[in-house]
Amino acid sequence: MMTLYTVNQNCEKGRLELPMPPEELAQQIDAVRSAGGDLCISRIDSPIPHIGRHFRGLTAASDSTLQKLNRLAETMDQMSLVERFHLDKALSLLFPQGLDTVLQTAVHIKAAAPDCYEVLPGITKPRQLGEWLLTQNRMDEDTAKRLRPHLNMESIGREYLLTHKGGFLPEGYVGLQDGLEPFDILRLTLASASGGEVQLSLPASRAQLEQAERELEVDDLSQATISEVKFSIFYSYLEELLPLDGITAAEATGLAEYLRETEELNPVKFRAALEAERPDTFSEALSIAKKIEDYMFIPQDPAEYAKEKIRLAGANQEVFRIIEGYTDFERLGGDIMKAEGVRQTECGPLCRISAPFLEGPAQSSPTPEELPQKDAAARPQQEQGPWMGGMT
Repeated sequence: MMTLYTVNQNCEKGRLELPMPPEELAQQIDAVRSAGGDLCISRIDSPIPHIGRHFRGLTAASDSTLQKLNRLAETMDQMSLVERFHLDKALSLLFPQGLDTVLQTAVHIKAAAPDCYEVLPGITKPRQLGEWLLTQNRMDEDTAKRLRPHLNMESIGREYLLTHKGGFLPEGYVGLQDGLEPFDILRLTLASASGGEVQLSLPASRAQLEQAERELEVDDLSQATISEVKFSIFYSYLEELLPLDGITAAEATGLAEYLRETEELNPVKFRAALEAERPDTFSEALSIAKKIEDYMFIPQDPAEYAKEKIRLAGANQEVFRIIEGYTDFERLGGDIMKAEGVRQTECGPLCRISAPFLEGPAQSSPTPEELPQKDAAARPQQEQGPWMGGMT
């Protein structure tokens, strides 16, 4: 369930409970239009904490905006608590990602190894988590009662939250089970000519790197061979998209350090960008990660994309009513996609802002006929691709 708190052009406040059947939503939209024009969304309550900050000030200037919000609510309703946890982690807290990117992320979010998670319904605060941990301890009940007044339950809960990479959702706590995830991003198995072998978890401190060099009896880790690369649960999607042959310890360290330090990398967009670019080295993958905002998801439907482009150029509903019967939006959208070098990925069509993707034998831009015709996320309103530069 997702609740939209709205205000129209006449300053009248309202509320929409999503999801709702498409025909009922259409009636609601008609009622809004007749009462006071476009809607501005003032607040959103949803199963994903802080999701409202991505839509702050969002104006439902077109029917498609409310339809996308309805689909987002429907998608979240069908998610497990673990999948909602992954979606919450995927959405950056540093800047708004836009309705279209959020929807595309929600549709394609995947919770790897769901059995590895601990789910505690009803526990939504560190203190509650600390209380639960105390009751689950092996100490007898009398001892627990004597210790309880002297323990800082909130600190216990926060420490557990950190060490188990957990988080709180409105329905409860989700985190990794005890004994799992001994490394943050990835782990290398290194071997040397002397017969030594070590497992190095990345990112690693300088002291840990030096310890690995001593155990392998090498002056530098570049002298060791890498026999295995394993990613943690949160980054397991990288195993199929990164070139693991020829990886170096330095490249792996650089990527791991960036992934740990940045809080703005949307994993679904990163996965799509890697699929579109097919980097040959970890260094190239790191470059893609650092420039992730140069990539945008676009609508699956060429006609919807054409309308979005025209709307971004300043056209209002009156303009659409005039040109509706005289414009082949399907063809126009297909031509725009071709000009922008759009590439189809598992997560949806992707466009590069700085320069169109080059066509090549590895992957070429899809034609409108090749794109699956389904109601998928469209381009964020604040983002514009290269085609818009020629439109006035």
